[in-house]
Amino acid sequence: MNIHEMRDELERWTFMPGWRFELVVNYPAKVGDVRLFFGPSAELRIHSRVPNTYPPHDVINVVATYPVPVEAIERGMITFANFLRDMVHDRLVHEGDEWLKRDGVVVFNPHRDEHVERIGK
Repeated sequence: MNIHEMRDELERWTFMPGWRFELVVNYPAKVGDVRLFFGPSAELRIHSRVPNTYPPHDVINVVATYPVPVEAIERGMITFANFLRDMVHDRLVHEGDEWLKRDGVVVFNPHRDEHVERIGK
């Protein structure tokens, strides 16, 4: 699958309401006559509208960006589908961690590594 076929394939996929996928293609950059990378390469962007943890009545737009591994481009649809699934699961775990609370306090904050202090030993 080439990068353009991947973009067409991604347009066929959907997830939960308020979520959408975008493929951003990065063409090889050059400094003078030297290519910085050979490509094109791609990034998967997962756009989602999710409830905010603080305050929970707000809904926020979140964009998570993941580099697409070369093997997901070269090996075809099944490898790409597995990559997409893994990245969706990553987002779900991240959002779930923001909502898992003990006494009203986020314990496994995906933005900080302080959960051990919050639950004690």
